[in-house]
Amino acid sequence: MQQLAPHTDYVYDPKDIARVKSAFHDLQKSEERGYIYGLGTWIFSYWAFGKTFNWGTGTRGIASLLLGAYVMTSYTHSARVYYSAIAQDVNSKVSRHINSMIQ
Repeated sequence: MQQLAPHTDYVYDPKDIARVKSAFHDLQKSEERGYIYGLGTWIFSYWAFGKTFNWGTGTRGIASLLLGAYVMTSYTHSARVYYSAIAQDVNSKVSRHINSMIQ
C-alpha cells in the first residue's frame, strides 16, 4: 500500500487519468458538435417557420432559438452525464484510498 507523506501529493493511477482524459475529450467533441447542430437548427428552423407559418420575425426568432437550444442541450447532455460519472468514480476511488492510508 502506498504511504502518504505530508509533503507529497497523491499519485493517480494512469488508467484513471486516461479515463478522465478520454471522457473530457468526448465531452469537448460532443459540445462542439452540439453547438454546430444547435446553430444549424436555429438557422434552418427560422427559415422553415417563415415558410410554414405566418409568424412575425420576433416570434419566429424566439421559437427557432428555443428549438436550436433544445437540440444543442439534448445532444451534449449525455456526454456531460458520462464525464460527471467518470470523474465521480475516480474521485470516490481516490478518496477511499487516501482515507485508508490516513487510518
